[in-house]
Amino acid sequence: MSRALFLSLFALCACAPPAVPGAVGGDPEIELLYPPRDAVTLPLDAQGRLSFLVVVSLDNLEFVTPSDDNADVDGQGHFHLSINDVYIDAPPHQYYPYMSAPDDYTVGQGLSVRVSLQSNTHRDLDASASWEDIAEYTVGEAPNP
Repeated sequence: MSRALFLSLFALCACAPPAVPGAVGGDPEIELLYPPRDAVTLPLDAQGRLSFLVVVSLDNLEFVTPSDDNADVDGQGHFHLSINDVYIDAPPHQYYPYMSAPDDYTVGQGLSVRVSLQSNTHRDLDASASWEDIAEYTVGEAPNP
């Protein structure tokens, strides 16, 4: 019995400790998951607004909700969303429900969605090639009711 207990404890101690968010090795990376790149066209709604969900995946970075009270901490940060080179927001989550004002966009217009990694104090975390992700779309017509 004591031999089995010893072997069990030995096996447990030989395992690596679980990863701590933000403590994973490697440079921080971001990927735009949604809207999917194969969507190509993002349609206007019936009121002439552009409305879509932005979802990102972060690697090697602990997501911290943006706040003016946050100090920079290695391995922590958030992302910024820009559309057609215009800053939109620093979302409080890894997703953002974007909605434009009516008539901000026209059918056929090009649309560039950019997400970028930021430190807690909004500095670019641009040490790696994967610090930003940009996807190109076209504004489409509103679906028929």
